[in-house]
Amino acid sequence: MAARIGARPLVRELELLAERARLDLTPPQTDSRDGSEGLEESLGLTPREVQVLRLVARGYTNREIAATLVISVKTASVHVSHILTKLSVPNRAAAAAVAHRLGVAAN
Repeated sequence: MAARIGARPLVRELELLAERARLDLTPPQTDSRDGSEGLEESLGLTPREVQVLRLVARGYTNREIAATLVISVKTASVHVSHILTKLSVPNRAAAAAVAHRLGVAAN
């Protein structure tokens, strides 16, 4: 995060601390077999919106999404609204259909 926001002095201090503690700061290789990265780019969805879309595709209500992702019901509702807008679909059923068509719901 420090590197992304351009906090070079903090990054350098973290690197020195990691070196003294003999920690490897290289990020682990991620296996993106779930296809969410392609969705983020092609549909403009955030990683959290991909998570929410998967739950919508499984038939979860906003309350169930909120409980599963440990967010408020209002936040779940906002995510769903953003997903509908980004996918240009009128409702949750249509969003679920898109998710199934793209293979998102299976993950």
